Amino acid sequence: ANTALENLQCQSNQLTSLDVSTNTALEEFRCDDNQLTYLNMSNGVTDQLTTFWASNNSLDCIEVNAEDVNYATTNWTSGNGNIDEGVTFANICLSNPNYTNVPDDNFEQALIDLGYDDTINNLVLTANISSVTSLDVGQKEISDLTGIAEFTALTSLSCDNNQLAALDVSNNTALTNLYCHSNQLIALDVSTNTNLTSLYCYDNQLIALDVSANTALSYLDCSQNTLTDLDVSVNTALVQLRCQNNQLESLNVNNNTGLTYLNCNSNQLTSLDLSANTVLEQFRCYNNQLTSLDVSANTALEIFRCSSNQLTSLNVSNNTALEEFRCDDNQLTALDVSNNTALEEFRCDDNQLT
Repeated sequence: ANTALENLQCQSNQLTSLDVSTNTALEEFRCDDNQLTYLNMSNGVTDQLTTFWASNNSLDCIEVNAEDVNYATTNWTSGNGNIDEGVTFANICLSNPNYTNVPDDNFEQALIDLGYDDTINNLVLTANISSVTSLDVGQKEISDLTGIAEFTALTSLSCDNNQLAALDVSNNTALTNLYCHSNQLIALDVSTNTNLTSLYCYDNQLIALDVSANTALSYLDCSQNTLTDLDVSVNTALVQLRCQNNQLESLNVNNNTGLTYLNCNSNQLTSLDLSANTVLEQFRCYNNQLTSLDVSANTALEIFRCSSNQLTSLNVSNNTALEEFRCDDNQLTALDVSNNTALEEFRCDDNQLT
């Protein structure tokens, strides 16, 4: 504590952080020629300080008591050699290790609404957020989620329906559920989020998505992007996969034997092998370029939509659980649904059936 210190000289070292807030007796203080990025001088000392040098550091801001900001700004200047040019004084600086920088006011307001903060000042007490496990800041017009890295305990993050062009969740390694859909993301790195079980990143502008590190994924919705490739070969825990409305030319689901739901409509697929997906219950592949399709192994199918392809034949005799079946807008010349006695909705228009 050394609270009786009157003279402190620690210049010409390699200090990066220094706190003299309890040294209320200081009269001479030199910390120049270091590598300081944080300096706390909230000790109430003003005109009693006859010597003060803090130049030649990497400071942007120096902390003083709120009532001392004006004095410090006026008397401790770069012109006097006290500080480097551009350094300011504030009650709390962005470099304060106890606080997290939240530059987006809409994000900070959302945190205030949730009770984690109380004032819009681009700073949130890290202790208030470091243990939060679930955070929902969806639909808040947020364009910058800087500060999310300090939510280190997060297991569920909902930041959907905002204006995010970038999202860094590399520090949120405990995440199991990530909902970042309906933003403006052009890239998304989830390589450190190995605990993810649900990833909803649809309705963005993603041109690529690597989920090779996310082997625990059960639910993946990456639809409505511009993906040209999607590798889910290691995602053997997948139960639901939605990748519709992309630009996929191929899709391999042979390793995804637990799939019960698959939607790959509105892509550029010319073939698809479903022989390993024996528990598939819902399958949508309409608006592709499929010329053939074998669903004989998919005996659990209840909903099957393959409209708007180039199919010339289709055998659904094994799919006796079908309740909804749409195969309209193809090139079918024959179709037998005599085994499909559970059908409630059936469309086969715009074919060549006789």
